[in-house]
Amino acid sequence: MISSIRGEVLHVGLDHAIVEVAGFGLEVTATAQTLGELRLGQETRLQTSFVPRQDDAPLLFGFADGGEREIFTTLLGISGVGPRLALAVLSVHSPAAVRQAIADSDTAAFTKVPASGRRPLSGSCSSSPASSSSNRRTTLRPPHRPEPMRSRGRSRRR
Repeated sequence: MISSIRGEVLHVGLDHAIVEVAGFGLEVTATAQTLGELRLGQETRLQTSFVPRQDDAPLLFGFADGGEREIFTTLLGISGVGPRLALAVLSVHSPAAVRQAIADSDTAAFTKVPASGRRPLSGSCSSSPASSSSNRRTTLRPPHRPEPMRSRGRSRRR
């Protein structure tokens, strides 16, 4: 896994930048906010998330800080959320706003994200950001309400 990169900014596009690291130009997809902080010819350091893909080329996503990367990784753990949608969420909301929306089950906050509609990002998160590092997929859904307990064993009918 590539967890961060440091090098000279060679190019800044609408949705990506190219950073030269040890003679290699790495294309890093990022939010507009992160790209807005980059300056051509200046050295930068980005927190990154490497996303391997089976059907296409692997992608490298860059973030201005570890909080953005943590939320990105958490969102990837949600069923139906891919890297592009997770990045779109971070383009609209700060990491703190995403955490708060999940905690408050604020579905309206996620409908502001282009291409998300009301699909997988509704309800409350069933896992914490710390548990998202596992390969387990999670879903945002209403909190679990256990079934009433039923007695075991013989019935007391007479």
